[in-house]
Amino acid sequence: MSYLTLPDGIPDFTKAVISMWFRVPLSSINAAIAQAAADGDTAPRLSGIIPLLTFGPLYEGYKIVDSYVVSGSYTETIKSFDGSSYHVVSSNTFPYSNRAYSVGAATEVNPSFIGVFCHEYEEGVVTAELGVRIQMSNFGSGSWLYMEQPVTIGNKVTLGTVTGETSPPQDTAWDYALNACFRDGVTPDGPWNVSHGEVDTTGIFAPKDGPDAFVLGNSIAVAPDKWHHALISVDLSRGEITASGQKTIFDYPDCSLGDSSFNRVIVSDEIVLAVSNPAKMWIAFDDVNFVGDGGISGRAPFTGGLGNNDVAPENAYQAATGANSTDMHMKTWANTGCVEMWTNTTTFGMPQYEYDPTPVPAYGHVLGIPAVPDLLDRIHPVEMAELQIFTGVTLDTSDTAKRRAFIDADGKPVNPADAEALLGKKPDVLLHGSGNWIHGNNTGPPDVPDPITGNPIPDPAKALTPTGKIVAYTPDPSLGGDQGPSPSLSRSQAATCQ
Repeated sequence: MSYLTLPDGIPDFTKAVISMWFRVPLSSINAAIAQAAADGDTAPRLSGIIPLLTFGPLYEGYKIVDSYVVSGSYTETIKSFDGSSYHVVSSNTFPYSNRAYSVGAATEVNPSFIGVFCHEYEEGVVTAELGVRIQMSNFGSGSWLYMEQPVTIGNKVTLGTVTGETSPPQDTAWDYALNACFRDGVTPDGPWNVSHGEVDTTGIFAPKDGPDAFVLGNSIAVAPDKWHHALISVDLSRGEITASGQKTIFDYPDCSLGDSSFNRVIVSDEIVLAVSNPAKMWIAFDDVNFVGDGGISGRAPFTGGLGNNDVAPENAYQAATGANSTDMHMKTWANTGCVEMWTNTTTFGMPQYEYDPTPVPAYGHVLGIPAVPDLLDRIHPVEMAELQIFTGVTLDTSDTAKRRAFIDADGKPVNPADAEALLGKKPDVLLHGSGNWIHGNNTGPPDVPDPITGNPIPDPAKALTPTGKIVAYTPDPSLGGDQGPSPSLSRSQAATCQ
């Protein structure tokens, strides 16, 4: 496989603009799908993804081990009543368990990348979609995104056979079998108390996929064997992102004889269900600014506070759509002769998450086109052209005039100097022209004097290192017109990275 690397990467950033042309062969899409199938449940990095650009650290997460641990025991006793006293007929002790969670084996976390997600939803029908991941270095903080409700079970005593003329005490509760409020005899030991507490498990679940990340793109279809242009901009400089969900307390009032229903009522309901101060991202694909029902995050229809260009970490989405609830108590017949009193504590909170983006970690980490050396087995043949990476700036891709600094009205590349003039700075990475791709000449950063001739030359410290066979292609990329030979049929003529 061939690829280029920038050993020290690009500067850390909170704002960036990336422009690239690419063409993905259908054969590579099929290969990525087959590779994902072979991966199975191991979930290595970039499974089912054709990378175009990767950068930043390779973090790890962890699996969560879910087990049941014996928490206590209770007795089930049956007593008869002879009209004056109770007699034990049988008594048995049973253990009960609650779930416990612990950190398990390490898992691989995707780095920052721009790539193509490849799927086969049914046999012979493949899809490819543009995807962007911005992997951060820090964790947010939250509470009650995940919770467990451990049970405590008290002793159960059931009234069995009744003899004699004196009746045992009676109790009234709802009977689901009869669908009615029912009164019947019980022992004086009752009711049978079963209660649930609340434990906040956010501390183990929220960090399991590594530091927070922004995953972007929403069903942006990538047609195989055709040139595409992606213009991507991110702005993570807006400050802390917060998200809150919902907390609802219910109750089942005790029934009375003659009631025809047993209804749940709301005692309290705190509702936010929104993300506040989200980060921003823009994508123009093939010179069309992306606007979708779900927004660029895919979450906008069902997550409050999100517009088309708003994004947040996954845990923020979890908080903003999470609804924690419980029932204060419910009194029902467990079985004939025993009333169950089910109670729950209500000390839990609504799901909440806060995340303050730090600069995206990029400097000091290899940037790979299309992937870094540690992910060579994830490289698939692709064609690429006209790569520009700017850090420290951003732009709104809905502005057609700004898009013209990257792609003209005929769907063809423009002089890279136009983007430099628009953004007011030189790119950190510029690969323009086949010769520069082949030799890894990064002509974006300012030139430096040649130590021998004194003439300006690209800064050798910012050069990319080419590995493998990188070849030129014709014609130049464009959205329409002559697309050149199909890389799926004649890859040897045109592949930039084979």
